[in-house]
Amino acid sequence: MRCGSVLISPKGDMDINPPRMSPWQKPFRAAARFLRRIGIFAPFAAIRIPAWLVLFSRVAFFGIILSLLPGLAHWIQRRFRSVRLWIAVWLIFLFLALFLFGGFLGYLMLGMALAAHVWIALHSSFLRGNNSFQVRIGVFLLTMILYYFIYLAAARILFYPIRGGVAMATVPSQRITIGDYLLGWRNPPEVPNYPRGCWVYAQLRQVQRNTLFRVQTHGGYVRIIGLPGEEVEIKEGCYYIDKKQLDPERYPVPQWIANLSISIRVPQDSYFISADYTGAGYNAQMAAQACIFSGNQIQAQAFLRWGPLGRRGFIRTDE
Repeated sequence: MRCGSVLISPKGDMDINPPRMSPWQKPFRAAARFLRRIGIFAPFAAIRIPAWLVLFSRVAFFGIILSLLPGLAHWIQRRFRSVRLWIAVWLIFLFLALFLFGGFLGYLMLGMALAAHVWIALHSSFLRGNNSFQVRIGVFLLTMILYYFIYLAAARILFYPIRGGVAMATVPSQRITIGDYLLGWRNPPEVPNYPRGCWVYAQLRQVQRNTLFRVQTHGGYVRIIGLPGEEVEIKEGCYYIDKKQLDPERYPVPQWIANLSISIRVPQDSYFISADYTGAGYNAQMAAQACIFSGNQIQAQAFLRWGPLGRRGFIRTDE
């Protein structure tokens, strides 16, 4: 006020119209007005934030800790609007990571969600300081590592009942091929009785698969063919259970074992499984023993064909 500065008239015409909101922002503004009208934000606006907590949230380390819930530190500081778009981006990436879980794109989306979360945490307090570029990069990487282990621990706690893995056999009648990603429920403390034709997760020590990153090398989902106490035979490329032939369309024999003549009785606490063993030099006895798995070795039973997306759906047991 009354600074004595000389005001210079700009050249050309002046735009005296107020700035207009972009068309893409109008639906969000309408939604926010509707939520305020019905009183969604009223309880949060009425909360009184203690002054010490506001100062506490502006300290870089504590702001990062509070931002484990994205936007909490900003809400305490009454500047949630500055990161609401980033929180929407984080939610989108997190949803895509869950939707594409089990593949490269899923892990890529999870990495993007993690990066957006870290940026929100640093924006709460650290980026407001006069820090050098090297310091900001270092703190960003340290926060990324910290949040990575927190994400990992949270995922193991939240999704512990679910076990993911790749299919180790091909069954056209169930639209499952080798390499499909399956999801299954982990076993209860007592070992359940698995039906014939279901997919179970087991550790296959004899299998050596050549995958790009060598993941799931010794474990995967296999299919149960023989139940405890049954006699399993392989003759002329078909399964026989107690001298009765199984439908070769519904129960195909893997190529590595199809030419062998096998006859074995399944122990009472075990199952005969079907899997694509890539090793060579198996004789009939070795192949039969490789296909016998104890019920204690089975970790989960598949219920969903998760990937690829074009064949995603629930798994129907033939029997």
